[in-house]
Amino acid sequence: MRTAEAHLGQGDGAAALELLVPQLDRITSADDLARLNADLAQAELLLGHFKRSAGYYEAAFALDPSPEMLLELASAYDLGGDLHSALARYLRLAAWDGADETLRQIARDLLLGAKQLDTDRAGDREDQRGPDRRHAQQ
Repeated sequence: MRTAEAHLGQGDGAAALELLVPQLDRITSADDLARLNADLAQAELLLGHFKRSAGYYEAAFALDPSPEMLLELASAYDLGGDLHSALARYLRLAAWDGADETLRQIARDLLLGAKQLDTDRAGDREDQRGPDRRHAQQ
């Protein structure tokens, strides 16, 4: 995994995936599998495959339920435009007792930004519908 992680450090998600995917069937340790899924998630993120990335982060979080992994998972959903899933994870992290306060603050800040974006999108949908027909006929 070290070579794949070096590729990730260089921003080469495709090269990392080539090395990581074959390991999915070989790794049996829960810790190593969590690390592998996190690396796969990062590689997919680098390639702009946000849904795939979130899926790998979900698997990594199931094996390593840490605040850091939850932030990565929420961010993958956020980047992929799945605000509902992102908001749920940001809320969970913001309320996580024992989590580093810096991480909790990051989650609260991102939560506010995602909520604002969701509100803006809802307003845009209303604008696209145009005026209410009942009002237009009056």
